[in-house]
Amino acid sequence: MPARQDTFVRSVKSILCSGPIVIGLLIPFSPSVNADYRYEASASFNHSSSKSRGAINLAECNLTYDSYMLPVNPLNPGYGFGYNWYYDCDNVSSGSSQKQKRISLQGKYFLKPVKTSVNQPLAEAAFFNKSSWGEVGISLADPDSGKNIKTLELGGRYVLPNGVFASTLIRNGDIDDVALELGQYIDTETTVSGRYKVSDYIAQLEGHFKKVSRFSGTNFIGLDASIGLLDGSRDETAYRLAAEADYYFDSHWSAGGQFGFTFGDFKEQLIGIQSRYFFNEQLSVTGVLQRENKSKTNLIEIEFTGRW
Repeated sequence: MPARQDTFVRSVKSILCSGPIVIGLLIPFSPSVNADYRYEASASFNHSSSKSRGAINLAECNLTYDSYMLPVNPLNPGYGFGYNWYYDCDNVSSGSSQKQKRISLQGKYFLKPVKTSVNQPLAEAAFFNKSSWGEVGISLADPDSGKNIKTLELGGRYVLPNGVFASTLIRNGDIDDVALELGQYIDTETTVSGRYKVSDYIAQLEGHFKKVSRFSGTNFIGLDASIGLLDGSRDETAYRLAAEADYYFDSHWSAGGQFGFTFGDFKEQLIGIQSRYFFNEQLSVTGVLQRENKSKTNLIEIEFTGRW
């Protein structure tokens, strides 16, 4: 088995083997009913490894990207995935191998208490409540080069009584970017929005659709889908299609998958699976496995979230 695959397999096994220990520690937390909350805090750890990060060869540099987790992304209630595209002039070898560990902490404050229900997914409580909030976050990355990268985040969302909402996310670190979103609740289960994100090297324009609907009883199906245009600072142009689907077995447990395809002057083929489980209405754990085929990047993420 190749070395990078062996490392990836060992990482997955270590997470799976730690599951019973984590669950045992959380047994004392007894379930509660309709536990509304106004604060949410999360801590996450992810590990990524890649064989080659170059996506397009330029005269002296490569247009590359980092994939990272956003456990409390104001542009999408719950957690989501993001990408920083940039020119890498120090690592132009397409055969290089890199690893990176990232620790993230986020805090969120809701303007009004978020009501929960045993008949709806706890993960989507803020979505069903049409909640407004503000958030701050920090992440620390430790790549193989030994250079510690600190990223600060500030964002929020505000929803008007008529269902119109606006979101923003400002991130400052090795890559600075700003994301804006304007959207509308079509009904209590559906939103449509437009998003714009600009960073040091690339601009992204997206149309987004989200729906969480009842399948039967307490079973729900959630769908996030987007289509976007990416414009690089050296006149590169690409298009991106992405979707994420989750099945909610009950109010506490969900599992699903995701994909993302970017084509044009730079390319991406991303697939992943994720699952989230609420031990009670206040505490949950999320696990994610992700694979990007073009850069041969594997990502493993585990996140704990508390509400009160």
